[in-house]
Amino acid sequence: MIQKIVDVVQPYRLDKLAHKFYDDVSLWWVIAAVNGIGRGTFIVPSNTRLRIPSKSQIKDLIIKTNRSR
Repeated sequence: MIQKIVDVVQPYRLDKLAHKFYDDVSLWWVIAAVNGIGRGTFIVPSNTRLRIPSKSQIKDLIIKTNRSR
């Protein structure tokens, strides 16, 4: 499973990152969940390093998240 590391140098929105990497703004929560951010805001602070899961990892994350509900 391949995962990208992204350094956010200026404030950026989670939904825009999801669009950039997954072509789907609704998957913003995947980036937020993996990085423990996004509670109450879509904004990623500047100077933040993010892990971006590959598309193949998203399915596993969705299953894990649904089981924990």
